[in-house]
Order: sequence, then C-alpha cells, then structure tokens
Amino acid sequence: TILPDGAPARAAGRQSFLVSAQPQGRRPRVTATPLRLVPAERQIVVEEAVSSGTGLDTLVLRFLSPVVLRGKATLSNPRDVILSLARRMSGLARWQDAYSLIDWNCLADMADQCLIDTSSLVPCRWTRSSSAQNGKAVYMSGWTGDLVIFGITQPLQQLIELGATCNLGARTAFGQGRYIILD
Repeated sequence: TILPDGAPARAAGRQSFLVSAQPQGRRPRVTATPLRLVPAERQIVVEEAVSSGTGLDTLVLRFLSPVVLRGKATLSNPRDVILSLARRMSGLARWQDAYSLIDWNCLADMADQCLIDTSSLVPCRWTRSSSAQNGKAVYMSGWTGDLVIFGITQPLQQLIELGATCNLGARTAFGQGRYIILD
C-alpha cells in the first residue's frame, strides 16, 4: 500500500504513467504501465495503456509552507523539481513496503520539456530550536509563493497533483514543501 488513511478524495481515480508498485522480495522492473490509485481500498490498480495526448498545460503551485530542494538542486530547474517529487514518492512507497518503479530517464526527458517561472517566489528564513541538541537554534530557509510550470504533459500533471498530498523537497518532516494547485 502507498496511500495513507484519509488520503484526499482528489487522488481517487487518478492515473500515473510513471510509478508502479510491487511487494518487496520480487525483483524490480521499470515499467510505464498506467495505474489507477484507489485510496479507499488502499491499492494501486494496473490499467490498460491509454494515450496521454499531446496537449501541454500550465500549472501554478502555491507553496503554503517554505520549500527547499536538497543539495544543488534549484526550483528554477524543472528536472530538479520533478525528480525531487518523484524521489519523495519513491521514498514513501519504500516506507510502506512497496517498490516504486519509475522510468527515471523518461521522467527526466519529460521534465526537460518544461519551463518554470520563479519570479513570484519569496525567500524566507526562520529559526527553530532542537530539543535533541539542548535547545540549540537551527536556522531554516526556503521559498514561498507561486511556482509556474509551463509545458506540463498529462503524466507530469498527475504526478504533481498526487504530490500535493505528500509535499515537495527537503524537510517535509518539518512541514515544508506543502503546496496547492491553483485553478
């Protein structure tokens, strides 16, 4: 199982052309099989292939909590944003004893076709205290505001919509990277 109890209803019936899952113990294989997520039954159903179409879309992600990517990744690079989101979902799948099998090269190629506008993002910094380090101040930073992604294909749109339920980037355990998709 991948979806937690109480997963938003908007994920119901979504298809993903990027991720599939299988129980641990089996040898993973890369696949681009479309899947239907059924949160109420806590399962992923494999569907017959359907065309994703040729239409491109624009999505606006509004970050409700600051987002930051790991390492040298930047929010202005579509590949960094999409792969960060896919890694997050892959990690959650492993945590739920499932394999998340992603065709990383295909995903990167789709992300490379996108453009990102970060002009509406605002930097923010704050301090939190660490009880594990006797109240030592830990400096945090990130970006809030709107991130506009142009040239989104249907499979990427579905990945991004699903990602709104599990946040994006680093420090998600602290609530960072929470976003909604604006209509």
